[in-house]
Amino acid sequence: MANKKAIYSTDWIVKRNKNLKLYSKDSIGFHLNRVINHNTFFVDNQEEYRGLQNSGLIELIENEKVVSALQQKYVLHGFFKDLEDSIRDKAEYLFEFSYKNLKYQSDSLDNQGYIIDRTYSGNKIIPSHLIEIMFEKKELHVFYTRMIKARLKADNNLAELIKNEISTK
Repeated sequence: MANKKAIYSTDWIVKRNKNLKLYSKDSIGFHLNRVINHNTFFVDNQEEYRGLQNSGLIELIENEKVVSALQQKYVLHGFFKDLEDSIRDKAEYLFEFSYKNLKYQSDSLDNQGYIIDRTYSGNKIIPSHLIEIMFEKKELHVFYTRMIKARLKADNNLAELIKNEISTK
C-alpha cells in the first residue's frame, strides 16, 4: 500500500509540476510528503530455511521443485531488501528539499502510520533534477510492487508443492 501511495503521489506531482501554483499548498505538501517518505521495510525470516539447510534436512526433500522453489524464494528476499535500499537512497536526495519546503501541520497519521498532515511552504516550483529523482524512485516502487506480487504468487505455488509433498508421504 505504501508503494502504491508513493507511485500515485509521484504521478500527481510530476504531472502538475509546471502548474503547481494552481494547487493548494496543503495538496502539494500531502503528495510531496508521500513521494519522499512512503517506503516499505521487508522483514525476512529465514530461520526455518536456514534450519533446513544447516541440519541437512533439505537434502531429505525428494521433490526438486520444492527445493528449487525454496532456494529461489530466499534469494529473492535479499533482492527485495536491495530494492528497498535503492528506494531509500532516492529518498535521501529529497530529504533536504523536504526539510526546507514542507511544514508539519499536525501529527495526523494515515492507516499505515505515516504522518500525512504537511503543507508545502516552498515557492511552488520543484527543481527538475528533483522531479527526475522522484520519477526514478517511482519506477523503483513500480518494479518492487511487481516483484512482490510475483513472489506472492510463487509463494502460493510453493505452499501447494509442499502440501502435495507432505500428502504423498
